[in-house]
Amino acid sequence: MSKDKRGGKRGKSDEDKKKAITALNKSIKSLEKQIEKHESKIKDFIGSVDYKNMSEKKRAGLIGHWEKEIAVFKENIKKAKEERKKLRGR
Repeated sequence: MSKDKRGGKRGKSDEDKKKAITALNKSIKSLEKQIEKHESKIKDFIGSVDYKNMSEKKRAGLIGHWEKEIAVFKENIKKAKEERKKLRGR
């Protein structure tokens, strides 16, 4: 943030906003890929030999871990989209 002629703070410049929006878009895309990876891990794991040979408790722990991470990724996407919306002035 820079200062105006009177010494007060002013908002981000258009260039700063563009950079921030670009970074948020990149983060959103990366998080979406992580969700896809984790969903694939769950699907692949359920069909694997390891799944069949593992205790129910251990299976639930692994799947629960991936599901928690997916939830965190989704929450971070939501926050990034909200921030992007603010930057766009909508």
